[in-house]
Amino acid sequence: MSNIIHCPQCGKALNLPDKFLGKKVKCPGCATVFVAELSQTPLAPPAPPPAPAAKAKQPASEEPARGRSRSLLDEVADAPLESRGAKRTVRQDPYDDDPDDDRRRRIRRREDDDRPPRRASRFDDYDDEDDYDDGPRRGRITATDTRPLWQGVRAGLNLWVYGAWGLIALSGAGLVVLILLFLIVMVARSAEVLLFMGVIYLLLVLALLVCGIVMLVGFGMCMQAPNAPDHPTRSLAIGSFCCLLAPIVLGILIAVIAVVEPTLGAYLSLGNLFLNPALGLASLILFCLFLRSVASQARNRPLAERCMRWLVTYLITLGASFCLGLVVGILSVAFAAGAAQVGGPVRNPALAASAVGIVILLVYLGVLIWYLILFIQLIGLVGEVRDAADRLSRKK
Repeated sequence: MSNIIHCPQCGKALNLPDKFLGKKVKCPGCATVFVAELSQTPLAPPAPPPAPAAKAKQPASEEPARGRSRSLLDEVADAPLESRGAKRTVRQDPYDDDPDDDRRRRIRRREDDDRPPRRASRFDDYDDEDDYDDGPRRGRITATDTRPLWQGVRAGLNLWVYGAWGLIALSGAGLVVLILLFLIVMVARSAEVLLFMGVIYLLLVLALLVCGIVMLVGFGMCMQAPNAPDHPTRSLAIGSFCCLLAPIVLGILIAVIAVVEPTLGAYLSLGNLFLNPALGLASLILFCLFLRSVASQARNRPLAERCMRWLVTYLITLGASFCLGLVVGILSVAFAAGAAQVGGPVRNPALAASAVGIVILLVYLGVLIWYLILFIQLIGLVGEVRDAADRLSRKK
């Protein structure tokens, strides 16, 4: 249904549908923006200016060249429509009740024809009915929601933490079983008890394998972490996972090759002994950088710094362990050479060998305890990063 609304400024009558009542509209006559209401009363239209005195029209050549010259738009508007080619369809204005204003419509039509085509916009899917609506518009483009991705990262880090604690517990239990097996072999020498302890040790090895698989699956779930402009979190996770998975794949391939070509398999196995530690170290370094990147995205700078300090500490410990093993090996060779000489500096070679063996065992036991402490600290860091990922998964 249409309604007649009068402009409060110029009094022009506008024919508006019901859907524009109560909304802001623009008067086509005076360009006044007002709220369309049925109770709108028009103002008195302004008095027309007095008509100027008629003057004799001068020829175009004798017309004075003062003021504004006539533009092409004015000449086209004054020219008859038939002189410019085929007759055009006049666009009807739904807000205008005066169909006799042909000059204004012709000018608007000419401007629309000369205007270049509009480029496509991302707001093209808006409704035309929302032109005067101040509410939220439909079709707005929003950023990608990364909360489900961070929820997957949090679940993966949870699996990694549980698998790591299970690995520590089962490793301790396996060490105890090994000591008991040694005592049984040295003292009791009972076949039944030895078989029972062997079965327990085999079950512990299978449980350790399950814990390793759980950690690997959890680490694989971390590969869905979203990247940031300055933090390649997903790239670091993928690189660390590939370095961790590469020794397993290479071991399977070398085993298959060894069945077909034993000689080539032996050479590849020897090379794999040096390649596996390098891949494991690369995987650990990338994993620490991944934890630092997650902490940085969560804006937890102290946690990111602790991750880097742990990595530096681990690298220093690894280098010190390598140097210590090299020194112990050289001293062991020198001691064996001195003990083999008759009348050498070693008076009691058996007692000296036992003492050296105990010292070496204590040194390696201390290094093992230090690595265990570092691994427990790494589990704590992973737990804090998991909490940071949880905060990112709930951030709107």
